[in-house]
Amino acid sequence: MGGFDLEAAAKKSQTIAALKDVKVAILDADKKDGKRRWTVQASEPIGLAGEYLGRPLVHWSVFSQAAVFATGSLPEKEFDANDEVKLSELDLNEERGEVEHTKKLIEALDPQKKTIGKMPQDIPVPGEVELFYRTPAECWRSRYLAVKGLTEFALDVDKFLQLERYKSHPNKQREEFKKNTQAFLFWKDLAEADEFPQDGKAIFVHPATALRLMAPAPKGMHYLSAKFLKLDGSPAAKLAFEVEGVQGTTDDKGCASVPSMKWDFLEVKFEQRMVRVPAVHDPALVICVWLPFVEPSGDAPAPDDSEGTPHDQVERPEWLFPAGDPGDTGKPIRSGPLTTRSPTRSPRSTSHVTTE
Repeated sequence: MGGFDLEAAAKKSQTIAALKDVKVAILDADKKDGKRRWTVQASEPIGLAGEYLGRPLVHWSVFSQAAVFATGSLPEKEFDANDEVKLSELDLNEERGEVEHTKKLIEALDPQKKTIGKMPQDIPVPGEVELFYRTPAECWRSRYLAVKGLTEFALDVDKFLQLERYKSHPNKQREEFKKNTQAFLFWKDLAEADEFPQDGKAIFVHPATALRLMAPAPKGMHYLSAKFLKLDGSPAAKLAFEVEGVQGTTDDKGCASVPSMKWDFLEVKFEQRMVRVPAVHDPALVICVWLPFVEPSGDAPAPDDSEGTPHDQVERPEWLFPAGDPGDTGKPIRSGPLTTRSPTRSPRSTSHVTTE
């Protein structure tokens, strides 16, 4: 059986050629006889791309031009598996970087001002935002917002750099920032997609919540099906845990599979800390969960953060760091490099799902 010839396939398909050259590929625009050529069924593997802190991942977003999900006020506590979920509307049409933009987001995330709502001048210290997103009782609102605003992938960089808060940065740093952002401003390249909001303004919903709203819970058995990894990415083997009152131990590969679970995020308790892992309807689906509080064994080296972004300032996906980070320093630093991201923006949803 012959192997796949990428060069030959790229010559026959503009879509494959774009992917080969690390460019934007519009799968919706690739049609035959008026029908889309690329379709996928629920739970069907579609591949893996990119890395973050040495782990493979895919970044994904869910958005629409008009509101498609029911909205309303949020309850005092997070919705449970049997509740009718509604989203809270949040209009963030101010320019990115404006103080009002940040204030409105903070108020939506922490209306009772228990944690990040108490930050001086709405500026976080290292570890403050990460701690918020690792506290399920506090951060859950970030998953139930229908946020109307401008995507960062369509940012007007020149206008952004004219904001008063960035005028104090040296010209060299500003020009470097402008150059480095170009690779991420690909929104206009998506214009061929059907009914695409070309101005960059849309309504964004957390992907996990969007999937919950688009489909009812699968019938039948639900499972904890996960592979737990140590700080260095090696399997967290022979690790005792408890989930929904059931005790177990990970196998030699760090894997655990427990049936008869509820269809929700499951609280998996280890000796050191607790992590939250989404249940699956098929045990062949395996959720990879990094446990940064489990130190490497033997001579395995820990991640080297001696260069690049300081360890306590790296933006981390919430599912890669579900239970805390030993690198937080807590040192008060209230100024930093230019960034297009709001200081309270939720970490990108990241799930590394494999099939066996």
